[in-house]
Order: sequence, then structure tokens, then C-alpha cells
Amino acid sequence: MRTDRAEPILPSRDLEETRQFYRRLGFEAWWDGKAPWDYEIVSRGNLVMHFFLESGLAPGANETSCYWRVADAGRLHAELSALQLPVSGIPRLTAPIDQPWGMHEFTIVDPSGNLLRVGHQTPPPGQEDVQALHAIRERLQAGENAFDGDALVDMMTDDFVLMVPNEPVQVGKAQCEAFVRRILAEQQAWFDRRIVYVSEEVAIRGNTSFDRGMFSFTVVVKHDGSTSGVTGKYLWLYGRSGDSDWKMSRAILSLDDPPESGDGC
Repeated sequence: MRTDRAEPILPSRDLEETRQFYRRLGFEAWWDGKAPWDYEIVSRGNLVMHFFLESGLAPGANETSCYWRVADAGRLHAELSALQLPVSGIPRLTAPIDQPWGMHEFTIVDPSGNLLRVGHQTPPPGQEDVQALHAIRERLQAGENAFDGDALVDMMTDDFVLMVPNEPVQVGKAQCEAFVRRILAEQQAWFDRRIVYVSEEVAIRGNTSFDRGMFSFTVVVKHDGSTSGVTGKYLWLYGRSGDSDWKMSRAILSLDDPPESGDGC
């Protein structure tokens, strides 16, 4: 059990009532009424709360509160909703909302009037989209290194355009798919290879976005073990419709110039 944490101490008008309520929420009572004093502790995982008896407590006048920071407030709310607690009055369970201070929150009020705020931090606006584009890049890189054409084709839009060095421009998903599968099959037959993409900028503009960065490409010839490598730049453009997933609409890659020999030629 974690020891470096705060554990709130809240009032209870009736400890047995409190125990029964929190058991419904999935908590375990430590003393279960057998403490040598009017006190109870309940816990659910790393959520721990203490209660002391205050028999004259008026729930409607209770201003005590605490905060539960959880991994997924929406999932916990969905679980607790099965208890069919009222949405108003005491006790109650309110619906989760996104707060302007960057938390996804709901509240519980227990039978003694203690207010429990429950929430998790939400990403800054657009951050989920940025993370989605990073995930696409990782899948694309893994697919290329595994010679897996499906991983590359799945992220293409129907009007996808591919521009790579020393090859004709490929237009449309069907043409790009045939090109990608052919190139990967040829490379797999002759080389062991590894490509690494490093993003330098990701930007979101409504339903369009781009990922710009650099790549390094290393190949080992299978029949003699000779090694070579190149570096270059990439620009990937994405689009989506409504709440659909991001798809790549354009991919442009260029190779860096080889270093000068320094002999003046």
C-alpha cells in the first residue's frame, strides 16, 4: 500500500450508514464497527477516507469536501451509475463534465453531506489529436520495418498522393498501395533494413494537420553484409471528416545531399 498520500478525515452522522453507503461504492470498511472509538476507515485501492462520528451533523449544512483524483473518471462514473443514486438531494451522484480548469469531473454527496469531487486531468485542447498523429507515425515506422504493407495502406485516404525520391508520383490509394507493396517486397528480398522517423513539428488546423520531421534509413545487404544509410526529410499531410480517425492524404519525402568530399571537385 502506498504510504505517501493524504487521507481526508470527514464527519459522519451515523457510522453504520456511512459504512453501508461506501460499501455500495466498492469500499471496504477497516474496523467494521469494532473500533474501540467512534471512528471508521474505508478504502478502495489507493482511495482511503477516515470518518469520525458527529451525531448532530445536519447533512444539508455540511460544507466538508475532498477530492479523488482517478485514472478515468468517466469509467468510474459509469460503474457507480449502476447504483441508481439520485442526481439531486442527499445522497446524490452528478454527471461528469469537462471543467475549464482542465479536469473531467463528477461529484458524489454521501448521506452525511460530504462532497466528494472525482476527476482526472484532461489533455490540453488538440493534445489528443497530436497524440493520435504520433501513434500513426509509430505504426507506420513499425510497419515499414516489418515489411508490412497493410500498416501503411490502412492509414491512406482514397485520394492519397505519394512523392518519394527518384520515383514517379503515385496518385490515388490503389496506385500507392501497389507501389508500396512492390517496394517492400523487393527490399525484403534483398535487404535487412531499419527506418526511424523523428518528428520536428505536428500542427492541427481543424480537420487538417501535418507532421514534419526527418528520417534515417539503414540497410544491410543480405548476400554480403555491406551496410549503407541515408537521411532525409518528410512531410505528411492528414485529413479527417467529423469525428473520424485521421488519415494521411499526402506523403512527401526527400533525401539529404551527401556530404561534400572536401577535395574541391
